[in-house]
Amino acid sequence: MKNTIKKILKKSFLYPLLSKIKNGKRLKLEANYNRILSNVVGGNIVVDVKNIPGNYEFDFRSDILRRILISKVYEPEIVDAILKNLPENADAINIGANVGLYTNLLAQNMKNNKVLAIEPTKSAYNLLTRNIERNNNKENVITFKGIISDVKGNFTINTVVGKEEYSSIGNLVHTSINEEPYETEEISGITLDELTQEHKLNPKLLVIDVEGAEYKVLKGAKKTLEKSQPIIISELDDKLLVAQETDSKEIISFLEALNYEVKDVDGGKIQYPFTGNIIAKSKSNS
Repeated sequence: MKNTIKKILKKSFLYPLLSKIKNGKRLKLEANYNRILSNVVGGNIVVDVKNIPGNYEFDFRSDILRRILISKVYEPEIVDAILKNLPENADAINIGANVGLYTNLLAQNMKNNKVLAIEPTKSAYNLLTRNIERNNNKENVITFKGIISDVKGNFTINTVVGKEEYSSIGNLVHTSINEEPYETEEISGITLDELTQEHKLNPKLLVIDVEGAEYKVLKGAKKTLEKSQPIIISELDDKLLVAQETDSKEIISFLEALNYEVKDVDGGKIQYPFTGNIIAKSKSNS
């Protein structure tokens, strides 16, 4: 229903005006946020999120934290997509778990199955494990600190400290961290096929956010996609993908060749170049 209303509004002659008003309110809230935290020099903050049960610890510099404090919610379209596609009698994998918002959402709704949470950066991984424990989800969550790619090996990841959500094994090209200083970390990596087999998982849902490395993740998960045919919810941003020598069209063609139907997460058709979130479902399960 929400997506239908959104589509209607987008076609309305009032949409530009409504967008201008909404953006004006957002800019005012962001200005107030910056003013309030202008003299904060360090530390973490624990917050609740209206659309994800539990409490979550963040580095105060995190842009995810900023968005939550301003809007009180986190990516409602993705949260809704996850809740509508929770697997029954199967497992889920959160690749690029950051501090664990989606990991805990999955774990809270899948008490009888496993959730594998994957995060490569040291600081975010530490917060991820604390947030899993904070929300009493240790029993059914497996964590892995490392890179998921199409080959096993060692990788260098670039990270803006405190804003690990933008970390990438490619160049840091996200506009939100333009020209900010960053650090590098050497991290081991593995394919999702290998990791799934190691933990004897049968994943029926993959939630992916890896800042442009999505194609590498999916290529290294080909056997898993063919065997388990999981639903895939993934962020794609052509600017980030191009920095890693691929694009959304190549990823979607790869999935379609594996008998997947791919749509924008709101149900619309994909238009290139693409920046947003996709949901891919195997036609074999239709």
